[in-house]
Amino acid sequence: MQSNLDHLRARIAYVSATITELLGVRHALSIDIGKEKRRLGIPIRDLDREATLIRHLVNWNTDRVPPELIEAVFKVIMEHSVAAQD
Repeated sequence: MQSNLDHLRARIAYVSATITELLGVRHALSIDIGKEKRRLGIPIRDLDREATLIRHLVNWNTDRVPPELIEAVFKVIMEHSVAAQD
């Protein structure tokens, strides 16, 4: 029993590390987007774009993740993206 728990925990650790790596990629892209928005003279925040992205992510979901979790996680991610773009 313990070996199965250890295996599952190892998989969780791997997935968590992958998520962290992807968050780093997303953060770097957000910084680049902020630079481009400043160059173009457009606002950093686009609430319509944020709502559209969340809606697409919820629709893309394979029903394995509660929609409320997707919304909550991506709202936090987007807040940090906006901060990175400033």
